[in-house]
Amino acid sequence: MKRIALKSVTIFLIFMLICTVVSRAADSLTVAKATVETASSKKIEHIVKADGIVEKNRELAVITEADLLVQTVYVSEGEKVEENAVLAQIDLSQLEEVMQGIRNEIKILQLQNTQAKETEEAAQKSKETAQKRAGEDYHKAVQENTAAVCQAQKELQEAQKALNAYEESQKSMMDKQLGQEKQAADSQKNSELSGNSQEDASSGSVTQSAENQESRLESLQAEVKRTQEAYDAAMVAYQQAIQEAGRQVEDADNTVVSKDVSIESNQITIEEKQNKLQKLEKIKQNQGKITAPVSGVIIQILLSVGQKTSDTAGFTMADTSSGMRFVAEISKEQGKYVQVGDEVTLETKGNTLSELKVEAIDQKEDSEDLVVTVLVPSDSLSIGDSATISVVKQSELYETTIPYSAIHSEEDRDYVYVAEQQETILGEEYIVRALQVEILDKNEKYAALSEMAVDSEAKIIIESDRYIEAGSRVRLQNQ
Repeated sequence: MKRIALKSVTIFLIFMLICTVVSRAADSLTVAKATVETASSKKIEHIVKADGIVEKNRELAVITEADLLVQTVYVSEGEKVEENAVLAQIDLSQLEEVMQGIRNEIKILQLQNTQAKETEEAAQKSKETAQKRAGEDYHKAVQENTAAVCQAQKELQEAQKALNAYEESQKSMMDKQLGQEKQAADSQKNSELSGNSQEDASSGSVTQSAENQESRLESLQAEVKRTQEAYDAAMVAYQQAIQEAGRQVEDADNTVVSKDVSIESNQITIEEKQNKLQKLEKIKQNQGKITAPVSGVIIQILLSVGQKTSDTAGFTMADTSSGMRFVAEISKEQGKYVQVGDEVTLETKGNTLSELKVEAIDQKEDSEDLVVTVLVPSDSLSIGDSATISVVKQSELYETTIPYSAIHSEEDRDYVYVAEQQETILGEEYIVRALQVEILDKNEKYAALSEMAVDSEAKIIIESDRYIEAGSRVRLQNQ
């Protein structure tokens, strides 16, 4: 009986072992295999690359004087030229004709100015003469009319004096006569008392004397009136003469001698033509040759043989003496990692330029893309060459970084899977748990997380051989 029981237990244990083996084998076929890593401190490196082209850095115009006959053009568009290289030849005989024409124009303007100045000086002299004569007439009028007023005043004073003297004498005579008449009256009264009567023998002569005195008084008063009127008339004439003479002086002073503006205008034109003549003289001294001001590349030729030059540029050229520039476009996202002054590397076919600097970053029109400009040495590349720019930028040191392959995103939410060890009926197993994380920085290989996102000991699943999700069991490959 014991043997049967022991045999049964043995069979059961063997069965259980077989089941366990089978279960383990089945589990190994169904459970995902995962590779895990723990977070580490690291700097995130950003590499920005962009293709572009080498362009001219500075474009300038080669300008010559207008109306010159082009005899020969020696260069073609796209040709490299050195400083002072001959670009074109001007016809010297036609150049001399142009210069002589300008000399004649200057001479005509100078003659016009000389005539205008003489006319202006004559007008000024005429004004000064009128002022002088008006001043003389004014002083003469003052002198003559002052004398007339003084004479009239003198006669008035004499007539007034004569009238006053006569009136004084008449008053004195009247007082004397009144005394005599009183004495005569007293004498007559006495005679009448004594019985004698006397006639006034002098009554007739007294009457005659009174008439003469009245006539004399009227004559003197008439003389005073006449001299007063004469004085008043002299004063009126004086004021009128002074006013008229003063107006003539004022008119002479106010006479405007118009400044001939053509003189100044002609002088400006003369100076402009003299400047042009000096420039033409330099061209003549250079044997009519138009030369390159700097080393560069001819971009455009605006002259034609047999045609005259215009007042615009004869040539446009790229100034390679000031270097060239590489221009490339980058996205707005890449622009976060590129700044003016950053060191860059420029790669072309068989050539690498390092230690270059970002010169400018500009917003592209009608786009969110950015245009990066890098200055290139003049002897390194040629205009039109294609190249690739590389900018390497390292971030600050982040304490929690993981491989970017561990990041999963869903509905604007970023999370990672971690493998956590748990006890199951089959023993200890790793179960997947999802942790939401905050990404601080990232590149193609790594992502920097907020330090509170994951524990430094957490086993972060960076890859698995099959689909997993929260709650899945995994087997760790590298543990």
